[in-house]
Amino acid sequence: MLIKVVFFTVLAVSVYFVGFAGNCLLTVGDLAPDFTVLDENSQPWSLSAQRGKAIVLYFYPRDETKNCTEQACSIGAGYSKFRELNTVVAGINRQSPEVHKAFKENHYLPFSLLSDSDGDVCRKYGAMRAISYLPPRRITFVVDTDGKIAEILPEVDVATHTEHLLEILKKLSSHNR
Repeated sequence: MLIKVVFFTVLAVSVYFVGFAGNCLLTVGDLAPDFTVLDENSQPWSLSAQRGKAIVLYFYPRDETKNCTEQACSIGAGYSKFRELNTVVAGINRQSPEVHKAFKENHYLPFSLLSDSDGDVCRKYGAMRAISYLPPRRITFVVDTDGKIAEILPEVDVATHTEHLLEILKKLSSHNR
């Protein structure tokens, strides 16, 4: 009996964490896959429409959870610096536009929150977990002004995420001069 309990516990933990092992098939230098999804206002948002600006596309599990809220609020607090660096920021997960709208309003977030309700974008970017009903994993992509992936952050520390992104964007900006 104990062996069965241990086996199923290990199996459950393994299945939960599949997807954290780096299942992203995209690499730095690849053209970022284009997509169109709805934002928090149920308006279409396309990656290709952002060309000419750097883009921070961050995948996160759920609105109104501790780490996701800390991450979003930190990015929101530094948003003027992102704008100075000619950067568009968008958070994305599988929740509805209505849920995103409430989250954005509750925390005064100045950037778009995108709804990938069918999980297609999460799959393209390697953020989908092995069990599709689980929320996406936390991963961030920095896309340059030409639409190419400049940086992939598969391990995100929400406490330092904003500062790390700003450092990357400053280096990217200095290379584009």
